[in-house]
Amino acid sequence: MVLRALASFTLLVALLAMQGAAVAQEWPDRPVTVIVPVNAGGGADPLARVIFDGLSKKFGQNFVLDFRPGASMMLGGNVVAKADPDGYTIMFSAKTAIVNASLNANVPYDPVKDLVPVVRTAGAPNFVTANAAVPYNNFDEFIAYAVANPGKVNGAVSGLGGGAHAALAVIQSKTGIQVNLVPYAGSGGILPDLMGGAVDITFGFSTAYASGVEAGKLKYLAVMAPERLPLMPDIPSTDESSHKGLYSDSWYLISVPKETPRAILEKLNAAVIEVMKTPEAEKKINDLGLIVIGDTPEQAAKIISEEIVEMKGWVDAGHFQVN
Repeated sequence: MVLRALASFTLLVALLAMQGAAVAQEWPDRPVTVIVPVNAGGGADPLARVIFDGLSKKFGQNFVLDFRPGASMMLGGNVVAKADPDGYTIMFSAKTAIVNASLNANVPYDPVKDLVPVVRTAGAPNFVTANAAVPYNNFDEFIAYAVANPGKVNGAVSGLGGGAHAALAVIQSKTGIQVNLVPYAGSGGILPDLMGGAVDITFGFSTAYASGVEAGKLKYLAVMAPERLPLMPDIPSTDESSHKGLYSDSWYLISVPKETPRAILEKLNAAVIEVMKTPEAEKKINDLGLIVIGDTPEQAAKIISEEIVEMKGWVDAGHFQVN
C-alpha cells in the first residue's frame, strides 16, 4: 500500500513537472504586462526599456510597461501579488518595493511570500554627493564636520524609506552622526536644491547628479562600496576612509506572483541575462551608471533576506523610517 502510494505520488510529481515544462515552452505566446510601480521617466524607466525591448525582440511578443506609481510602490506591488501566476504579469522595481515594503505594516500583501524574485538585473553603489561650497572635500572630512557641527548638515533623500534614506541610515548607524533629514518626493527636485545650496548633501546613483558635478556646482565625496566603481575610477570608496564597511547600493529586480511555474522563472531569468549581456545592452546599462548583476532566483532571495534583517536593525535603532 505504501509503495503504491509512493509510486502514485512520484508519478504526480513527474506529471506536474512535465506540465510546467510544457507551459514554459509555450510562454510567452501573448503580450506580457510589466508593472513598474513608479512614474514613467523615473530611474527605473530607461533600464526597463533596455531590458524589455530586448525581451520583446527575443520572444516576438511585446513586454508592455505599465507604470503604476503610488503608496511607496505598494499600488503596483499589490497588482502583481494578486495577479494570476502564469508569467503574463510581472514586476520591475527598485529593491525598496520588496525590502522596505516587508517592514511596512500597511502593505496589503506579503512582499516576500506573495512575490518571487526572478533576477536582480542591474544596480550600483550609492554615491555621497555634496554641494561644491561645503567645507569638506572627502568622506572623512564630512564625518568630522558633522561630528563637530551637530544639526548643521542638511541631507536630502528621495523619499522616506527609499534608497537614499537607506544610505544615510548606514552612515548614521555606524558613525553616530546626525544629519537633518530633508525628504523629497523623488530625486528630480534634489538636484537644483543641492546645486543652489538649499541642502548640503545627498546619496544615490552618480548619474542623477553628474550634470551638477560637471557644472562645478557639486562634488562627489565617496562611493559607498568596498572598492572604487570601475565606471568611475576617480571617486574613492568609503573603505579608503577611516570609516570602513559603510556600504549601500541600489538595484532593480524582476519578480513574479507566487506559484508561478518554476520553468517560467528559469526561462525568464535566462532570457533577461542573455539580453543584458549583449554588448549593445550592456553599454546602454553602463551608460546609465549601472552594472549588470544577473543572478539566480535563489541568490536574489538570499540578498533580499539579508537586507531585510539589516534594515529592521536600522528601524529598531531609530535611524530609518518606513512609509
